[in-house]
Amino acid sequence: SPRLETSATWGFSALLMPAVAVFGSNALALKAAAAAMLLAGVGLFYAGVRRRLAPAARHALLAALFFNGYYLSFAGAVISEAGYVLLFGLWVYLALGRRWLWDDRLSRTALLAALTALLALTRLIGFSLLAAAVCELIASRRRRQAWRYGVAAGACVLPYFIVTTKAASGSSYQEICWALWSGAGLAALKIPLANAYFYLKGLSLLTFLYFPSFLPNAAWLKASAVAAVAGVAACGAARSAKTPGGRLLLAYAGVYGLVCAVWPYQAPRFALPVFPLFAFWFVEGLAVIVPAGRRRAALAALCGAALLSNAAQIAAAARASLTQPADMPHASHLWLREHSRPDDLILSMDIARVRYYAGRRGVHFIASNSALEFAARARAAGARYFFLKETAYVPTVGTADGARSQQERLAAYLSRADLFSPVYGNENEGVRIFTLRP
Repeated sequence: SPRLETSATWGFSALLMPAVAVFGSNALALKAAAAAMLLAGVGLFYAGVRRRLAPAARHALLAALFFNGYYLSFAGAVISEAGYVLLFGLWVYLALGRRWLWDDRLSRTALLAALTALLALTRLIGFSLLAAAVCELIASRRRRQAWRYGVAAGACVLPYFIVTTKAASGSSYQEICWALWSGAGLAALKIPLANAYFYLKGLSLLTFLYFPSFLPNAAWLKASAVAAVAGVAACGAARSAKTPGGRLLLAYAGVYGLVCAVWPYQAPRFALPVFPLFAFWFVEGLAVIVPAGRRRAALAALCGAALLSNAAQIAAAARASLTQPADMPHASHLWLREHSRPDDLILSMDIARVRYYAGRRGVHFIASNSALEFAARARAAGARYFFLKETAYVPTVGTADGARSQQERLAAYLSRADLFSPVYGNENEGVRIFTLRP
């Protein structure tokens, strides 16, 4: 049966194809393409919502979106969220800014549905936008258009599900998620609360108003700031929900946030797609709570605070982009390419880089209950090399890290000298490569 061989999603791979066609597998070109996607997506989102704001509020939103170290730190990272932000921004611009969502023409409905499907193929959480759009059309008494929208989007994603249901993969994130939830017992009840606070704190304190640059390291002060910023954003969301399309955005963000809350992983990049919406709501919220006569001054202060609090992060990101090499050290991957055959199967937690640098196919961690079972399943799958790289993980708060758990289990299994034999090591890159013992 076919085998899933890369961690890159279909949608993001399709978005990278033009850059690959022109420049080949050039790391700098791929990074530039990812940066362009991210920034273009933010610009399209702004273009789609700008008419909902007063002129002064538009300037504040521009400062919040483009002058923050959080977004710039991801600009150039070849991750699917860059493509997601591009597609979401384009959808907001066409559906809400140009009002295509309420246009009965079949061509525009089909194009919006195709965009939504591509969004879901970039990250599966994009199905939350599909659900929100269909529900909005139904609530607006456009049931025929809702049916067309759903059918067109379904036709676009059908090939993906046909292939993936037939593909043999080591283990899926859904399996790992369920294993972590079922094994946590009552402690699993803390996961949604811990995740919700993690992302809310990130959106409120670590983005366009980089509060750590202002606040002392006091938990109660930071918690108060989270509550204040989130409260303003909530006021803005409530006001926006009364406008055409605002209810849809609120429903989409609610489903997106719920998925992130119950997912037993924490990663700052998961908040990238909803940050523009959070910033928009925050600016909207200021118009609710600040008297009209003082609104321009409040927005000007917001712009200044955004620039001052993020200046150090922006400078660091610019300095790193100018001084760091575009490519990562990959002597280990070159060794693997020289000592393996093109049809060899590689097991690695980062199979995308193995595919990119070594040109070899592979799978992620194979779910197993013991080292013996892991070795047996790997042998049955035809895995020849096991690529283990030391990886730094973002500390989690109140929840498990499934990827880190896999990495630790893989390292423990490969340490069994009776089952695996080391064939290569590179201390500078933190890489060890193993094979199965006969």
